[in-house]
Amino acid sequence: MPLARPFDKRIRSVRGGESALRRAYRPALGTGPEDSADEFVTLEDMSRFHPRSASISVDFGTSHTVASIRRADGRVHQQLFDGSPQLPSAVFLGEQGAPVTGADALHHGRRQPERFEPNPKRRIDDGTLLLGDQELEVTKVIAAVLSRVANECRRTVGGLGSVTVTVPAAWGPTRRHVIADAALAAGLGRVDLVPEPVAAASYFAEALGSDIPVGSGVVVYDLGGGTFDATVLRRTPTGFDVLAVDGADDLGGLDFDQALLEHLAATVQPGDDRWPRLTAPQTPADQRHRAALLEEVRLAKERLSRIAATDLTVPLLDFDVHLTRDELERVAGPLLRRTVRITQGVIRESGLETRQVAGLFLVGAASRMPLAATLLHRELGIAPAAIEQPELAVSEGGLIAPALASSPPAPVPSPGLPPQTAALATTPFVPHATAPQATGPLPAAPNGPPRRRRSLIVAAATALVMVVGTAVAVKLLDRAETGTIEALETGATVEETPATADPTTTAGSSIPEDWVAVGECMYEETDLGEKWTVDCDDPAAFWSVVKTDSENPVTIVDASVADYTQAEAICGARVGFRTPGELWTDYNYIYDTATGLTDQFFCLQAIRVADEQGRLPVVPGVGDCFDDDEEWTTVDCASEGALYRVTDAEVIDPPAAMTEEEIQGRLGGCPESSSYPWSMEWRDLVSGVICFEDL
Repeated sequence: MPLARPFDKRIRSVRGGESALRRAYRPALGTGPEDSADEFVTLEDMSRFHPRSASISVDFGTSHTVASIRRADGRVHQQLFDGSPQLPSAVFLGEQGAPVTGADALHHGRRQPERFEPNPKRRIDDGTLLLGDQELEVTKVIAAVLSRVANECRRTVGGLGSVTVTVPAAWGPTRRHVIADAALAAGLGRVDLVPEPVAAASYFAEALGSDIPVGSGVVVYDLGGGTFDATVLRRTPTGFDVLAVDGADDLGGLDFDQALLEHLAATVQPGDDRWPRLTAPQTPADQRHRAALLEEVRLAKERLSRIAATDLTVPLLDFDVHLTRDELERVAGPLLRRTVRITQGVIRESGLETRQVAGLFLVGAASRMPLAATLLHRELGIAPAAIEQPELAVSEGGLIAPALASSPPAPVPSPGLPPQTAALATTPFVPHATAPQATGPLPAAPNGPPRRRRSLIVAAATALVMVVGTAVAVKLLDRAETGTIEALETGATVEETPATADPTTTAGSSIPEDWVAVGECMYEETDLGEKWTVDCDDPAAFWSVVKTDSENPVTIVDASVADYTQAEAICGARVGFRTPGELWTDYNYIYDTATGLTDQFFCLQAIRVADEQGRLPVVPGVGDCFDDDEEWTTVDCASEGALYRVTDAEVIDPPAAMTEEEIQGRLGGCPESSSYPWSMEWRDLVSGVICFEDL
């Protein structure tokens, strides 16, 4: 951000030491010992910077994190961390409580493994991690890695513009929220979350110039350090739609390493009683030996992707082992064949025939193994496209995918793509409204023939905890045969405009093919006569559009969705679902009154920004506080309005019909709190139960 004069003066007054201003700019977690006073940026240094001049894309991986930078002049390159484009995603908690990341974390972790987490991404569902004697939230541990990325990129380019973080396509909202929250805590601000296969496909299509005709399919085979994902996408004029996705959270480079270690234990001096100390270490010393062995195994595996044989040393046994590629492939074969079966499954699920697949792209560091490409070609009949550095493709593609998606007409993700996490904003929202507002001014349309009658309905799934009969404000826009626009239910009239061409017709018309695009924001209340969308920086922005669909019409009866399964196929089964600790979700749609079918359906998620009373549109979870508001909101526990603190919570998934007696039996009846169990209701089903204490 540009520096104001008072800040300039403060920097001059503290040169040579650390100032309060610098501490305010440093992310809460810091980045460890590399963040020293010697690297303090002086006023003269800052004068050369151009804040928000570069975009970055971060691929937060299980083993490594990669950040790609696009400078203002269009140049793209990877950020280097300790001389490498790959930053180890490991975190070590220093003695003073400051996290250390990257190569330094690996170095310290070998000596004090109890304070070390090598793969935070694999622990994303755990909630908290125990490092040494401290229990840290997973969000904060991940934020330490992203904070290192933010600091290094700022040192390189001076300021950050748009920031993209890639995530697995199969991840649900809970995991995506963890990443978005960690990015905010790390100082990256509001980030766009892009599915990893979309980024990879964009890289092959745009950066490498792969021939992918519009309408054809591509398969992304992503074998990373800790997970495997196979995705089928269809090329559209503006990007890629996800047709089918599947994968395995327990299948990646780490699992190949473990399989190779077990092979060594079974074939190299198998009777040696020191092997259990390496395979199941119980002491810090043995944990250090195991970490050293896994590093030897990993490096040997990577060398065998390039050469036919190599050697490695088994610590503790002090024994040198000769390994061949044939041995590695015998060990890795069952795991790789599993990835092939998953890939076959997603191709079948997508409905595409082999002849419709224009490319099979290999990404992720573990995809380098020659056997992976061999098995895929043999079983699928498609020649894979492998690249020299597959671990960089997703990060660089993350720079390309948002640009593609922002080009009109807006892309329409398929039902196979989970809703994207709502972007984090920095402005408050307006509470207690019942429906989001449509966005942007109505486009000026050219004169044309009379058109069919068309209406826009804003319909909110507003299931609230213990609130019955919640009203939803619904407004209709009627574009009549005369071209007059009327807000029918409010009685307000809007200035007449000429009749317009059908919005699905783009030739010669200023009306876009899709009315609302992913990434746009809406007010909480609706005033369709003025705007369709609102700037996401607007203080009143409440909802973020996380997904749109124009290819799968939903039936509307009496201005309501006739079959919820149709809506859930687009937005996911949790739309309107009240889950402890999660943001509100909702949906809107535009439909044709003549057919009763939607022209566009779009999924919404509240923006995680507090209003003037400090309330967040988040269902209270463990540790959160709330007031006596009718709608579930989270408030700052230190505020005067905080009345209750959640002490325990349980998600009921799938939601179930429960009697009052069954609800009261949940969570042991809340024996440690001042309440009995309270239930959260969703379509007359219980979706969650909490215990709380009075403040």
